[in-house]
Amino acid sequence: MTMLRLPGEIGPNKLAYVTDDERKLLRRREAVKERGEYMGRPPYGFTINGEGVFEITDQYFAVHKVLRLKSRGKKQREIVAKMKELYPEESWSQSKISKLIKRWKSVYRLNSFKERVLSGGSVA
Repeated sequence: MTMLRLPGEIGPNKLAYVTDDERKLLRRREAVKERGEYMGRPPYGFTINGEGVFEITDQYFAVHKVLRLKSRGKKQREIVAKMKELYPEESWSQSKISKLIKRWKSVYRLNSFKERVLSGGSVA
């Protein structure tokens, strides 16, 4: 049988091209998503404690600062310099800044995610 990796949602006609193992994995993922549970590594700035509950880490405030600087029109190079000054214990690069900006896009989205996970709401 042909192995085909399909991202995201899979329609019923494409399910025929997926192996049995992948079909089982997809069903498990869908079940987890339906229950509103988070699957995978938590985003930078968050952690999951032993009880499966999200918690904010110190990096959350760094991500918040990166997004605020970007919203004020700072260039990535300037953001890296500022973050190295404010958080010298972390390693900062343009690549890291770029990934954080691409992931969150705005302070609003970061805060919305934080509110959802801390209130026990669905993350999916």
